[in-house]
Amino acid sequence: QKFEESQRIRICYFTQTVKNISLTRNVAVEKASGDYILFIDDDEVASEKWVYYLLKTICQFNVDGAIGPVFPEFNPMTPKWMKRRELFYLPVAGTGQKAMMYYTSNCIFRANVLKEIEAPFDPRYGITGGEDTHLFDRLEQQGARFVYCKEALVTEYLPPDRTSVSYLFKRALKGGNAHTRRIIEFTASKKMFIRLFMVCKSIGLGSASLILMLSRCTSPLQRTKWLMKLASNFGRFLAAIGYHYQNYR
Repeated sequence: QKFEESQRIRICYFTQTVKNISLTRNVAVEKASGDYILFIDDDEVASEKWVYYLLKTICQFNVDGAIGPVFPEFNPMTPKWMKRRELFYLPVAGTGQKAMMYYTSNCIFRANVLKEIEAPFDPRYGITGGEDTHLFDRLEQQGARFVYCKEALVTEYLPPDRTSVSYLFKRALKGGNAHTRRIIEFTASKKMFIRLFMVCKSIGLGSASLILMLSRCTSPLQRTKWLMKLASNFGRFLAAIGYHYQNYR
């Protein structure tokens, strides 16, 4: 309301009635009118110069997009051993470094990169999750470039139900499932060989993760880390046999 009254920024709110995050993101891209499009999750809070740092990075390095880090804000009831950023988010890389992992919870795009694609976010990933990484992968294959911007940080409050071992298990399962699904999809040929390889990989690494998890039973942190590895490999196995885990159903 403050910005609208000053007429510096026009704020519009749109609805999309189908439960599918890809369809919702596509509406956002369609309605956006600027030269740049920024994404942030609805449960995150941007730092004071969030837009400034993302815009500065994308212009300074002449890239198609920039990705910032997410930091957690834990509930006071969260166990001390679980208050570890690495359980929930990827490591923070230096500004200008090539992005290795992608997400739209904190990022900026040049608008024309997305506007040139009809329905850029794939609805097939709208219930399973992974629609953002899927888009980044496709764009990168077409020559797009993305870098990190460590200064453009956002914070995310994690309620008790998202700081539980069961939540981390499901999250890791979703990640392993979506990652393997993309690998299979983007493989031009020999998909059956890739599927078989992923089955064998998931069984081998999953078994090792199970053994290591059991051997670390006295350390809740280490036990949880290996449980997440086990879950990721279970997700990989499911994707290899053609099952797509619907995490947001």
